[in-house]
Amino acid sequence: MSRQASLRHGDELGFTLVELLAVIAILGVISFTLTEAFVVGLKTTDANATDLSRSVAVQAAQSYFTDDVQSAKEVSRVDPPPTTCATAAGVFLHLSWKDQGRARDVSYAVEDAITGQAQLVRWSCTDGGSVDRKMLGLFTFEPPLPQLAQCDGAACPDAPGRPLTVTLRIPTDRPQEATGTSTTSVPPLRPSVDLTVRRRTT
Repeated sequence: MSRQASLRHGDELGFTLVELLAVIAILGVISFTLTEAFVVGLKTTDANATDLSRSVAVQAAQSYFTDDVQSAKEVSRVDPPPTTCATAAGVFLHLSWKDQGRARDVSYAVEDAITGQAQLVRWSCTDGGSVDRKMLGLFTFEPPLPQLAQCDGAACPDAPGRPLTVTLRIPTDRPQEATGTSTTSVPPLRPSVDLTVRRRTT
């Protein structure tokens, strides 16, 4: 009697085929979920790093742009010769003023498009002397360039003028799909950050 019980007990050791298949299926679901979570985590980390880099670039542009506009006495769309500081094409805004009797000139330009992006560059010089070039960040600028800057809510003048406010439009580079059910091809909406600074009147 005890021998039959022992044999019966030995037959019950191990897993049945159904149990093994169930475990394999569960492991497959878990591994798939973990893989998806890992991929999403990598994408989110990369996007966050890009957003952080872009945020730093916007803050740098805002710092320089605020000081330049508040100091500027004359603002125009492009550099008027012979006071040009920028040595490359793509200038869309020029500001000038006197600082302790010395002529200051600052130009903002878009240069060196790389894989759809371009550098926002600040050129500056004093009394036509040495030129300082500072790259503020990489952004996806869309033509036409004159629309990147506005004076008093309109296009900045070709000739030097004295607007009260100057706005610099910087794209955030994160396209948003246009909404609607239209069947026509609609380009993605590219949101932007507007840096609006009021010029000092004195």
